[in-house]
Amino acid sequence: MTVDELILDLDEKGIRLSVDHDLLKVAGPKGVLAPDLVGELKRLKPEIITRLQAPGGSLQDHLTDVEKQIWSDHVRWSVGNGVVKDKAESDATEYVRKTRNVLQARQATEDYERRGFVKIYSTVLDREIYLVKSERVAGIVPDKSIPGFTEEEVMACKGLSREEAKILLEARLTLGGQLKS
Repeated sequence: MTVDELILDLDEKGIRLSVDHDLLKVAGPKGVLAPDLVGELKRLKPEIITRLQAPGGSLQDHLTDVEKQIWSDHVRWSVGNGVVKDKAESDATEYVRKTRNVLQARQATEDYERRGFVKIYSTVLDREIYLVKSERVAGIVPDKSIPGFTEEEVMACKGLSREEAKILLEARLTLGGQLKS
């Protein structure tokens, strides 16, 4: 994984990287930073710091053309309405992140409907899983090392504590079979 790929991957998971006095700061939702990403952060730490400190080391370098247009329109509109430029840029970056999350959720829903599965990050299991429409679909997912769970199995965990759900899902992975509500 390259530095840019890691920065984008982390940003998509809501994890923000910054540098403060040559120290790499990592902030984001609890439980999202999987062990493999921690390993990549450690491995690439010096390069990440250099990248973030370089001119143009911000998220804006990782935006699509459409996102760049949204960002600059948002900044231009905000500054035109009396918002200080630094604040306008910060707000625009957050707006683009939220827009990206909405678009990703919409794309994931479309993928699930069209293909019968979608790869998601389970905060309960602290790992990626496939949400699959049926056990039959679970056999056609691209990466067999990532487990698949049906919507029924996920719903069977509703009402359980996070720890209870994690134990149940890990038991399902270890023992096989299917969860029923």
